[in-house]
Amino acid sequence: MKIGQRWPENEMQECKVIFSRALRVVVCAVAFIFICSCKGLAVDKEFPQNVEVLYSSLQCGRNVEGPAVSWISDMQQLNLVYKRLTRHILGLDIKIPTVDFDKDAVILIEMGQRPTTGYALVLGEGPLLISDGVVNMKTIWVKPAQDAAQAQLVTSPCIIVKFISGDYTRIRVLDQENKMVAETTVGIGDTP
Repeated sequence: MKIGQRWPENEMQECKVIFSRALRVVVCAVAFIFICSCKGLAVDKEFPQNVEVLYSSLQCGRNVEGPAVSWISDMQQLNLVYKRLTRHILGLDIKIPTVDFDKDAVILIEMGQRPTTGYALVLGEGPLLISDGVVNMKTIWVKPAQDAAQAQLVTSPCIIVKFISGDYTRIRVLDQENKMVAETTVGIGDTP
């Protein structure tokens, strides 16, 4: 090809396609490395009425399609849940908190599988709402902006929450708009 001569249109299109594919592979590889290296976050923040996040992660690894909440009934079950949630994290020695199940209740809240990065699940602030035997747990369901560039990588955000035991029969998980996204019966339900 001589200086000043234009590239043939078909070769130019082929170069654009190759570059586009290479860029996608690089973005996916970087996102994969980032997600795989993410450690679960042990959150220290205390919330009113003894509500505490024991564990939070963007990659909980359970094949749950939609939102879910699961009751964790004892220390043995909590240990199993922690092992399952952290099995994909290499070289991490996570300390499982000790919970007094006579005084405290523990639930696993899952957002379900999401098609991209940019999703997260956060405990909402404010008091724990208990009414007519039902606990209403406020959460914030973070979603990526529609026009935001996101890595095409399946994620499954979750949090493990500890709160004071009480005389209630149901747990409802509410999003930031106070819409119920998941519900379970106390002491019964899907084993996480």
